[in-house]
Amino acid sequence: MTELSRKMNKAQLAKMLDITTQTLDRYIQAGLPFDSAPGRAGKSYVFDLAVVVGWLRERDTKNTRGDSGTVEDARKRKLEAEARLAEMAAEKAAGSLLERSDVDAAVIGAFSRVRARLLSLPSKAAPRCVDRTMDQIGAVLEADVRDALQELSDTDLQVLVGIET
Repeated sequence: MTELSRKMNKAQLAKMLDITTQTLDRYIQAGLPFDSAPGRAGKSYVFDLAVVVGWLRERDTKNTRGDSGTVEDARKRKLEAEARLAEMAAEKAAGSLLERSDVDAAVIGAFSRVRARLLSLPSKAAPRCVDRTMDQIGAVLEADVRDALQELSDTDLQVLVGIET
């Protein structure tokens, strides 16, 4: 028996497909074929892996090209895409949509500043830890770490990206 003609129960199929049994339940509701359904005797679904793989491929093909792949469907998808682009342009003009590169640069900058603060902790804290108890040293280090992290949480991305508030 080849790997694709294997019969398996619901748990085995979910594991084979690397999905949850809840996802498998949704597939069953959407028409996933099975050899037998659970009965009163506590039996589980039985699936033929080859049939399931064929069903999944067909489903993915339909999802990729649209339900029927007609010219009308293509026009509809084009109009939807154009509408999304127009909405995004309006949101950008209103200042409620940011360029990803601007946000990336702002976040990287904020993290870089915090990283620099954290890396400077040993030289900054060492003089304040001389002749201290372990508890006092811990308190000094904790305060410095909290200060560095507070800088991160106080970061206003809108200011970093250049949005006037």
